[in-house]
Amino acid sequence: MLALTDTHLHSNCSADSKATVAEMCLRSIQLGVRTICFTEHCDFNPLDSGYLNYNHKRCILEVDSARKKFGNILEILQGIEFSEPHR
Repeated sequence: MLALTDTHLHSNCSADSKATVAEMCLRSIQLGVRTICFTEHCDFNPLDSGYLNYNHKRCILEVDSARKKFGNILEILQGIEFSEPHR
């Protein structure tokens, strides 16, 4: 059986997404994805639109809540995308 995985998702915990963690989990389940990883932007470059936007506590709470709600059918991982060197 093919296990679909997406390890690069941004929720509204990042400056470049409007979707909530819960919405993204629901959509992943609908698409048959088995494992996802939220890799929210953690930007320290003043030239980046997400500069100092990262809120670690909020991200942890959002993912923990999603794990409680969807953890029996979806593996939910968490990481960060640390800055963007091209800027």
